[in-house]
Amino acid sequence: MTDYQLSAIPLFIFMAAMLERAGLIEELFDVVYKLLGGLRGGLASATIISSTILAAMVGVIGAAAGPLPFGIAFDLVGSYTDVLLSLAVLPLAAAVLVLFLREPAALRQAAED
Repeated sequence: MTDYQLSAIPLFIFMAAMLERAGLIEELFDVVYKLLGGLRGGLASATIISSTILAAMVGVIGAAAGPLPFGIAFDLVGSYTDVLLSLAVLPLAAAVLVLFLREPAALRQAAED
């Protein structure tokens, strides 16, 4: 592979690693969480906004979409095992619960008319 554009990928990952090592990511999340923490859904909003800001700084959205939420979840729970287990179980539970959903009332009324 001789495509020079692919050489940017390790540099973006290096930039994210340097920001994390400098403590900038944690400080960024703390600031955003202090602003939004009192609101309903403040933790989720702070995670999304700080991930977006980090992605804009680093340049790769994938570099921010994984490590930051995992780091925050580790800080909250204290174990990656619990986080990974919940990420495996929640989609499965959601898929099973979808099977038990009722048809929306508006569609039911339209079908009856």
